[in-house]
Amino acid sequence: MSELISRKSTDPKYNFEYLNRPYAFNRDKGKCLICSEPVLSTNVHIHHINPSLPITLVNRVTNLATVHFGCHKTVHSSMSFEHLGNKVSYLYQGYRQENADLQL
Repeated sequence: MSELISRKSTDPKYNFEYLNRPYAFNRDKGKCLICSEPVLSTNVHIHHINPSLPITLVNRVTNLATVHFGCHKTVHSSMSFEHLGNKVSYLYQGYRQENADLQL
């Protein structure tokens, strides 16, 4: 996990609260909040629910969500997800809508 934490340490968004990522991972019990499958250290991504928050708030545990690399990529893409079922589709739509609202 420490290697993942240090990977993008030069970006100002990755302040000392960047260390909250393991807390979010533990809070989420090591499961992806979109598909509910276990997340391994090789494919863990932490999604900023509201990436437009001020620097002092963006890395708070309450703004972080544990997701798989693939699930995270889908949230930030225009890929279709309806074939994944109602629950997963609803979660993707929620995360995608939050990001779209921020870009308006």
